[in-house]
Amino acid sequence: MHIEVCKEQLTRNLRNYPIFHLQNFSSMTDFLEDALIGPLNEEASHWLSQRIGEKAEVTAYETMVRIIAGTASRMLGGTRVSRDLEWLETAAHYSMDVVTVAMQLRPYPAFVRPFIAPWLDGIKVLDRHLKVAMRVFKDEFDHRLALEPPVKGKAQEKRIDMIQWMTESARGSDRNADVLCHNMLFMSLAAVHTSSATLVHVLFDLCAAPQYMQGLREEVERVIGEQGFTLAAINSLKKLDSFMKESQRMNQTVLMTFNRRVAKPIKFTDGATLPVGTYITMPSDSVAHDPDIYENPHQFDGLRFYDKRMSVKTEAYRHQFATTGPESLAFGQGKTACPGRFFAASQIKMVLANILINYDVSFPPGQTERPKNIHKGGLVMADRSQKLVFTPRKR
Repeated sequence: MHIEVCKEQLTRNLRNYPIFHLQNFSSMTDFLEDALIGPLNEEASHWLSQRIGEKAEVTAYETMVRIIAGTASRMLGGTRVSRDLEWLETAAHYSMDVVTVAMQLRPYPAFVRPFIAPWLDGIKVLDRHLKVAMRVFKDEFDHRLALEPPVKGKAQEKRIDMIQWMTESARGSDRNADVLCHNMLFMSLAAVHTSSATLVHVLFDLCAAPQYMQGLREEVERVIGEQGFTLAAINSLKKLDSFMKESQRMNQTVLMTFNRRVAKPIKFTDGATLPVGTYITMPSDSVAHDPDIYENPHQFDGLRFYDKRMSVKTEAYRHQFATTGPESLAFGQGKTACPGRFFAASQIKMVLANILINYDVSFPPGQTERPKNIHKGGLVMADRSQKLVFTPRKR
């Protein structure tokens, strides 16, 4: 259910969208707003000032996780959720704690795991996270589930947040506040660390190639000055979008993606056949560094995709950060591609735009080279100990 909600309601509400049912109104014009972009900007500005404020040297990953947790939580349930410090800590830690428990259980056969799991300390930590989610969301889910369905022809205020979309989408056994609270934890798992990692990689690349800083800042100041913090403005940040996509290309989250087990025999045009039970995967990192696809693939070019967008008359969208394709597998591909990637793109751009406008960013004194990524199995992670210096700009 939460996947479908991300594909439909979340993506739709990034655009200008009515905040009321409009059967009784002749025009939608007076009832349109940037449903999520304005609040995202407000939250990004708030948490940057809270976490950084004056000139500071901060641990990049830890700081950005908290800022992304705040902006993502604003989408989940408004400021009541995004300013709840206990929930924000749960949102920041839940995904890593889930991975820890999964790694502890992995060596055991599947039928044994239910008997081992209750004795793990990590399970107790996950239980505490669930209690926090129940405290934050359960009463609100109960309230909205109990509301009468909208009456045709009667305008009704409609909340724009994940609580509302899940409530509207829930059917059968999913129409249960406990189940929906679990889903909010899944949402935090999907929304926080992947976006935080992408944001940190972009900041590392920006500090390692500071020659891009002024051009990106000028674009942000010009576009935001003309259009304000709106979705149209965010979509107009083409150079920033390109820099993000190039950083993502160079720093894949995983070496391989789209892991699947064959359920029915697959026969290729050359006659080769994959039998049932075969495991397949796509080498996303190798594709991202394939010289047949990208010129000088091991060289960072922050305007690579901007130049591609400007040089083609059709299908320029193929070179946008959130666009997937055979040559760009970071978000997956096809119907199983990341359903929240459009929100993630807007969220990351919003934080970066606020940083570029309000701060100069650099490595600590004496450091000029980007920290090397950490490889663990098939995972690729940014160095979580790396510090960055944020210096407020005089404006």
